[in-house]
Amino acid sequence: MVLSDLITWALLGGIALMLLLEVSGLHSLRRREPQMNQRLASLEQRVAELERKQR
Repeated sequence: MVLSDLITWALLGGIALMLLLEVSGLHSLRRREPQMNQRLASLEQRVAELERKQR
């Protein structure tokens, strides 16, 4: 009885911890999104320049 309760609470705690880490990870990604978009735009610009030079 006590052991099964302990296992149940451990599993619930592990799931809660995983969800918390997932949410905080998404939050930090959303905070860095503008910086990532800027880097993506500069990479796309560089690719366009290289394609123009190749022609």
